[in-house]
Amino acid sequence: MSLEQEKYDKLIADFQRQCAMWKSKNSTMNFVFNNDLRGISIDSLEYIFVGDNPGKTEKNRGVYLVNEPAKPNNSGTIAKRIFDVICPLGNYIVLNKTPIYTDKTSELKVVNKRVLDSSLRYMAQLLFNLHCLKPEIKIFIFGFGDGCFHPKSYDKKGTLSAFFEQLKVLYEETSLDASKPRIMKHFSYHNFFESFTYYTDETNGVSLCKNLTLEDMEEADFPVDQLLQCIDELPYRNYLFGERS
Repeated sequence: MSLEQEKYDKLIADFQRQCAMWKSKNSTMNFVFNNDLRGISIDSLEYIFVGDNPGKTEKNRGVYLVNEPAKPNNSGTIAKRIFDVICPLGNYIVLNKTPIYTDKTSELKVVNKRVLDSSLRYMAQLLFNLHCLKPEIKIFIFGFGDGCFHPKSYDKKGTLSAFFEQLKVLYEETSLDASKPRIMKHFSYHNFFESFTYYTDETNGVSLCKNLTLEDMEEADFPVDQLLQCIDELPYRNYLFGERS
């Protein structure tokens, strides 16, 4: 086993213990560990996808973002379909900004803020540590609207702001490439696609002006590389790191 693999396994084991510790000290709250994080080969890992927090299905199954074909508009179903297009070999892991379970992310507003912020900072640190372990990994953070780092609420304290604040501090204190974390709209209610209102098929010299849909992404000839380039050009990470254009 490589040293990097040992470090990965230790980070994940520590996360599982942390969830158990939080639960032991906060018996009325549920902290969901993602069992899919175990048994992952760090050598083959290409992406880390980050959602908000576990919902009911995630709590019941002990994994993050579950694909439920019978529920096509479920956040987990939409997310997994997006992930499988971006990384068809499945070489990715899923984290959340907090492991605290609520039926809806908005319900985090009423949980113990001290515990919530502690979990948000912990998850930011875990994400950063995994990036340090494999600097070339691609990091996609889905959802920022309640995290305070976007134009209309840049100076407001959102429910998830501690995650972004901690992440910003960590990257400012290191030489690690801070351009790696990509921030985009959340996949719930298909919000992710709002950032991609048209796409141009330059290969065939035909301009297609249309709203991007999940079904478009799943077409066999969909140019994933163009989508990734568009994601690279999204401005949202600039708000995270305070680089207003």
